[in-house]
Amino acid sequence: AKSDSLSEYVINESLARHLGFAEPAAAIGKQLIKGNKQIPVTGVIKDYYFKSLHNPILPLAYFSEKKYQSTIHIELDMTQSAAWNNTLAGIEREYKSIYAGDEFAYSFTDDGIALFYEQEQRISKLLRWATGVTVLISCLGMLGLVIYTINHRRKEIGIRKVLGASVAQLVHLISFDSIKLVL
Repeated sequence: AKSDSLSEYVINESLARHLGFAEPAAAIGKQLIKGNKQIPVTGVIKDYYFKSLHNPILPLAYFSEKKYQSTIHIELDMTQSAAWNNTLAGIEREYKSIYAGDEFAYSFTDDGIALFYEQEQRISKLLRWATGVTVLISCLGMLGLVIYTINHRRKEIGIRKVLGASVAQLVHLISFDSIKLVL
């Protein structure tokens, strides 16, 4: 509607269920009361997340009333991204012709969604670093264990070498115990 006064609602499925409708579409045509006025429901839209997935989907009613307007959603064609600047300039001209004193500001939904999950991205990065440090420490521990084993079995290794053991046999002897521990 081209008016700035409340004349109809479009609600989401959560609000329709909250109002007691078994089928959300049954809410279309029903009247909701705001103050002393009855306002008809003209549409029901599917529930969608407009905040982080950590938050539940809330019951919502969409309407047009100037004092409550803060956002206008516009879908831009993804295949025509080169023309977005012209489209946004045209939208700004139209907006300023209708709401001359108001500031025109826009943002892209995908940028807003990325902000919802900024904390998870930081935690993921921290966990990757922590995993790397953990693997490094465990490798140093294994190296220390191998060095301890070699020092502890130095005489045995010397005797086996004198008796004709090859380097491959000695490495197998020492590695076998370490591999058992790793497994």
